[in-house]
Amino acid sequence: MKKKLLLVLIAVTSWGAWGQVSFQTFKTETGCKIFSTSKIDLPPYKWTGSCEDGFASGVGVYSFGLTSTESDGLAYIKSLRLNGKESGVRWYVYQAKMLNNNPSDPQIIIAISVDGQVGPRKRFSTDITLDRALLSANALFDEALQQNLPSMSRDQFLSDIKRWHQNPMQFATNAGGDSGANTPARSTQPDDPKVFGRSARGG
Repeated sequence: MKKKLLLVLIAVTSWGAWGQVSFQTFKTETGCKIFSTSKIDLPPYKWTGSCEDGFASGVGVYSFGLTSTESDGLAYIKSLRLNGKESGVRWYVYQAKMLNNNPSDPQIIIAISVDGQVGPRKRFSTDITLDRALLSANALFDEALQQNLPSMSRDQFLSDIKRWHQNPMQFATNAGGDSGANTPARSTQPDDPKVFGRSARGG
């Protein structure tokens, strides 16, 4: 049964190899448009970040409904969005309500998005050590940095990983009210690589 839930998670977080993909447009409850390559996002659609010209922008959490034969729940994706599309590092969690009283493993899945397309994922289960999780998250951020991708800040990203590790179940419950919302996007002006994401941190 856990296997079926895992397949749903993979479907949501994996859009295949890099290349040409088609996007679905979802409109949040506040009228802000989100681009997603997923075809299984269900309402309610919510976005905690800002909305510019009708599209999700800046750093925020996109949440939507998700269902399978084994569970119902809400999925949460935190990332920087530019004109509705994800960019840079992102994390994904799923708050499941198991229909057959089966316990769920509150995993967190991290990846890099390029122009809305999600690349290879790293999946953390609750048995991972904090040091290993932070090492992987740091390496992923460095990869985004090398590609010069606009992204949420490293501090934001690692802080979220730490909070998830401290209490995975509580993290999923509070994901939709994440304090990193409403943060402006990184400036398109040249920036010091050592402080990549400085503009996304608001200073």
